[in-house]
Amino acid sequence: MLSDQAACPFRAFARHRLAARDLEKPAEGLDASKRGKLAHALMKNLWEVLKDSSALEHDLEPAIASAAAAAVKELQIEGRFADLERTRLCASRASG
Repeated sequence: MLSDQAACPFRAFARHRLAARDLEKPAEGLDASKRGKLAHALMKNLWEVLKDSSALEHDLEPAIASAAAAAVKELQIEGRFADLERTRLCASRASG
C-alpha cells in the first residue's frame, strides 16, 4: 500500500480505500444471455409459423428467415449488427 501511495496517491486512494477495480473488457457481439434470448425468440417465432411437426417436411428456409428477422426485431437489434445476427441465426441450421 505504501508503494502504491508513493507511486500515485490518487490510484492508491482509489484502489485501497474505494476498492476500485479495472473495467471489464468489452466483448464483441452479444453476450451469452442475449444470444440465448435471441435463440429462444427465434424458436418461439418459428413454431408460431410452423404450428406442428408436419410442417418440418417442407422447405424451412423462408420460415427460419422470417423467424430470425422477427427475433432480431423483438430484441431491438438494429443496423448492420441486426443483419449479421439474422445471417448467423439462419446459418446455424446448416452447421448444426
